[in-house]
Amino acid sequence: MSKAPINKAQITAIQIARRKLGLDEATYHDIISQYTDGRTTSSTTMLFHEAASLIDYFNRILPASDKQKADKMRKKILAQCHTIRWYIKGTSNIDYESLDKWMVKFSYLHKPLNEYSYKELPKLVSQFKNVTIHYLTTV
Repeated sequence: MSKAPINKAQITAIQIARRKLGLDEATYHDIISQYTDGRTTSSTTMLFHEAASLIDYFNRILPASDKQKADKMRKKILAQCHTIRWYIKGTSNIDYESLDKWMVKFSYLHKPLNEYSYKELPKLVSQFKNVTIHYLTTV
């Protein structure tokens, strides 16, 4: 194995993952010890390949990113569009142009669907769910 030392980008990635995972000091040092076969408990003295393995592990266990969670919430709105058959005439494809026009005119922040951030989407999903319920009870 190479004896190349850890680099700054790897140290940063490890520290970010540690914060996101909320690891306490003891757990964090135990994990580093496991990935270095007991050679060290400090990320700054890890070798490049050890750090790469640890980063891969952290990436596998980290929760989904905000982008992935936001995409999941947007899909909930699109599923509701299917429920109310908000389609391009004569097809079973969602009419995204009309949806975005509706979003800009009526949604709570008045912007297209894909411009809503992860933090803004829960309220939009609730709003659109209410629209769907209203549509289904009046048709």
